Amino acid sequence: MSVLVCLAEHAPEPVSKEQLLQQVWPATFVGEGVLTRSISELRRVFEDEAKEPRVIQTIAKRGYRLMVPVTPTSGTAEVVPVSAPSRESADPSPGDRVAIFPLANPDGSPDMEYLLSGIPGSIMRGLSPLPGLTVVAGRTVPGTENRENNAQAFGKKFVVGTALQGRLLQRRTKLRLQVDLVDTKTGEKLWADEYDHDFAELFLVQDDVVKDVSKQLRLNLGAEAARLNKRHTQSAEAYQLYLKGRHWFESRTAEGLTKSVEYFKGAIDADPQYALAYAELAAALYLPGYYGMVRPGESFPSARSTAEKSLELDDGLVEAHEALATLNLFDWRWNAAEEEYRRSLEINSNHALSHFHYSAYLAEVGRYPEAICEATQAQIRDPLSGLINAGLAWSLWAARQYEKALQQALIATELNPDSILARVSAGLAHEGNGRYRESIAEFQEGINRHGGSIFLGFQGHAFARSGDKENAWNNIRKLENLSKERYVAPSHFAIAFAGLEEKESAIRALQTAYDNRDSFLVFTRMLPQFDNLRSDSRFQDLLRRMNFPDSVDLD
Repeated sequence: MSVLVCLAEHAPEPVSKEQLLQQVWPATFVGEGVLTRSISELRRVFEDEAKEPRVIQTIAKRGYRLMVPVTPTSGTAEVVPVSAPSRESADPSPGDRVAIFPLANPDGSPDMEYLLSGIPGSIMRGLSPLPGLTVVAGRTVPGTENRENNAQAFGKKFVVGTALQGRLLQRRTKLRLQVDLVDTKTGEKLWADEYDHDFAELFLVQDDVVKDVSKQLRLNLGAEAARLNKRHTQSAEAYQLYLKGRHWFESRTAEGLTKSVEYFKGAIDADPQYALAYAELAAALYLPGYYGMVRPGESFPSARSTAEKSLELDDGLVEAHEALATLNLFDWRWNAAEEEYRRSLEINSNHALSHFHYSAYLAEVGRYPEAICEATQAQIRDPLSGLINAGLAWSLWAARQYEKALQQALIATELNPDSILARVSAGLAHEGNGRYRESIAEFQEGINRHGGSIFLGFQGHAFARSGDKENAWNNIRKLENLSKERYVAPSHFAIAFAGLEEKESAIRALQTAYDNRDSFLVFTRMLPQFDNLRSDSRFQDLLRRMNFPDSVDLD
């Protein structure tokens, strides 16, 4: 809709693709693919043809033009961004925002891959609790020609005043880190330095950079100064293993999570007092249960004890409080979950994953405006993350803002085609808009990439709603066959059965899910896929037994 409004405001003059992208999506990355799909959808609605247009004309190398007459009703129409908030609402002061970018690796050594994001991640962790500073995860803006231009493009797009960039070189047992603090408006280097340390003193690099950057930014640290000097381990071996664990964790694949668990456990073996490694291990342990890769009983209890151990060692760790909050959520301890999410954000308001998971919690309990707000806060701090953008799409979809959710989900899949949440959100948003063919295709892409039962369940529902009951039943048979090989969440069966109006089978599957403590049940109350079950007393009884907070209007 926002694309149409933009074309209408400029009609009958053509509007360039660049202008459309900037005006409709002013504070987030959107590739031309999203714009092209938006134009195609408008043409479908108006029954327009690209080759013989009557409504929207493509002008080669210039953009698009609205061909029909436009009659303003009350001045200029307002264009509302579908993803990130406008610059004014996001944060009016770019000087209070710093982006930390992954390191360049001039040597191209694959052995250093885990350090290129690991060291900046540690620097972000050191800076992010400081008052008055928004710390943003810097990433490559698609379409930028080189690394030098990227910081300026990122700063302009996401209202960030300064950027920290660096290069990492290894010479035998020595590491050299070269860093620049750049003014993103002018490209001027505000400060530069080099740090040379033995590989065995890797964590000293983080310590030095955090202290020096805070001085260059002229931050008034006050009582927070002590936090800059806090080191979570004195063991270089433990720190290296921790960084390798973080590297694999970010993939959020079955293989990546398995390897991250091994590295985090290795870090703990090297330093049994390493609270941060325990906290990250807890997250790596619960995610397979969350994604339905393993039975919840094989995942959540060990994750909870690990998170509690982390807090026993250090009650001030945002990662540990966030992990415990999410585990409370899976145990249907709703109030305790919210307390922990709020505690984590009190400790560090820049922790994007706390905003991300808190937004999911808020959606699950029906507080949709708050959910969208929290998801937006996460996006502000990591604007080019496929996962974080998918989280905003999910919150919009949960609020049944299907068109906005779709555009946001398409952004997420473009940023990270392998994101499970992005694929699920895109498929669900298509289905919410009645575009069953596109929904089925998105879920099929998820099946091709991941083979997960969640995609089979949702695709089965979309098949059924499109009238293709044969393929819907075929998906149920696929789920049955898959369950003979590995664990399949019963809730995924329930979704497909609900689409087929097989209410008895859907209710039985949900009851089995309840008995198994299926993690996906936290979404039960908000899922539109279960709308046809809500009047059933057994469904309402299930919600009561899950201790959901006071009900909300889902219409």
